[in-house]
Amino acid sequence: MKTPLFTLLFLAILISSCKKEESTPAAINLISNYSFETPGHDSTFVGWTSTCFLPGPVDNPMAPLVMDAPVGGGSWSMQLWPSWFPGDGSGETIITGQSGNNVYHVGSWVKCYQWYGTVSLQQWRNGQKISEKWVTDTTSSWTYVSFTDTLNTLPTDTLKVYLTAGATEVFYGWSRFDLVSLVKQ
Repeated sequence: MKTPLFTLLFLAILISSCKKEESTPAAINLISNYSFETPGHDSTFVGWTSTCFLPGPVDNPMAPLVMDAPVGGGSWSMQLWPSWFPGDGSGETIITGQSGNNVYHVGSWVKCYQWYGTVSLQQWRNGQKISEKWVTDTTSSWTYVSFTDTLNTLPTDTLKVYLTAGATEVFYGWSRFDLVSLVKQ
């Protein structure tokens, strides 16, 4: 009779001494259209704007989406090319509603042809850019680039993930971007 009582006491102590593991919330990409395609694998440019457009009807230029993507990226990516000075060939998405002192991780797969591609995070307040951090790549195969930035934002601030192939008056090339992410850590 002593054995079952001892076993129950031992199990009670063991169970009560076990720590409950706190679950870490899953990282959520604040960019909803990060891979430029629908669940049905059709291209979509929803949530993005660009200075680059593919040839199409004058009154309906086509979004700069091409069938090329890194492994795990589906089928589509955004292709940008340098614009003539003073503008740049760019695409952007805007995130609102962030506030406080937060760490953000920005990442994207980039592929370049005879050019470079830049991924940046910009903070805007009252129509003025108040901070920007970026990473640039020139690799001709799909390469993941990323950085982390700490921002103190007000509820009225805007965060902009800005992709660019820059500006030129001489050279030509292109940059492709896919699986673009902005994650609050």
